[in-house]
Amino acid sequence: MAMSPHVVLKVVSKLLIPFIVVYGFYVHFHGEYSPGGGFQAGVILASALILYALIFGVEAARKAVPTAVVRVGFALGAIIYAGVGFASLLLGGEFLDYDVLHPMANPKPNPYPNANPNPIPNPNPNPNPNPN
Repeated sequence: MAMSPHVVLKVVSKLLIPFIVVYGFYVHFHGEYSPGGGFQAGVILASALILYALIFGVEAARKAVPTAVVRVGFALGAIIYAGVGFASLLLGGEFLDYDVLHPMANPKPNPYPNANPNPIPNPNPNPNPNPN
């Protein structure tokens, strides 16, 4: 019984691919607060799929990610992209103006601008701490 010459590659890729996918989702969802975002996450996730296809074959990759899932993903991405753009237009901004969509982009003015922000009274009303 002959051993496959690609056993090490298959084992290592089976260990690495889940971490690559998790890191891709991390870059995507953490992209608002740090460098990264949709494009970088897509490249990382695509590299995991390409690695899978190179090691296990294209047919195995097509079974892992069926064509119907890819088509629905493409359509959903386009619908979300256009929907965000039109939502920002409807809210009075420009196409894909994300500031309009953020709830704190246009905060309401403070109705009490002269109010004391610290309602706790000072326990030491003496302004001069050194009486000498």
